[in-house]
Amino acid sequence: MADLAAHLSGPMLLPLRNVEVFARAYLQDRYTVAWPNDVDVAPEFLYAITSPHGAVAKRNLVRAFDDARAKYAAQCDRMPEISRFFGIIIRMFADEHSPPRFHARCGKRMVTIAVRDGRLKTHSFPARPLGLVQEWHKLHRTELLENWERMRRGEAPVAIARLKLSATVFSD
Repeated sequence: MADLAAHLSGPMLLPLRNVEVFARAYLQDRYTVAWPNDVDVAPEFLYAITSPHGAVAKRNLVRAFDDARAKYAAQCDRMPEISRFFGIIIRMFADEHSPPRFHARCGKRMVTIAVRDGRLKTHSFPARPLGLVQEWHKLHRTELLENWERMRRGEAPVAIARLKLSATVFSD
């Protein structure tokens, strides 16, 4: 069981204190809990605040989460690679029913990023590489959209230049 009460503050989360609004929760991408007001809760966070309840042991939740992450990683590994920099691999696959997005992998960590608005669906991605991916996304948004359209037409994607080091990328 996970108690979110202590975490529901701020303008985006406060409406979730209303039982009727909270009850509109749904699963986004099979394991991220989300609400219609564009709020979602990372599965890693939910696991961290989950306490075993009833017959389900917490270790089974860990295995299920790891299995889901491995399945997602395997799915992404089959997608065409469009860029690679600093140990980060960028892949993209176009499907007709989803907004344009790309996937980044750094080691075993994954993140999905919407091309148009940069919205994240993280799968436990480290902060420093995430900043690099976001910087690369800003620089190549037009090329990403062009690749999305190419792939929807059944054409192969075009490689996109890697991120190059600059003083602005590493500024805090």
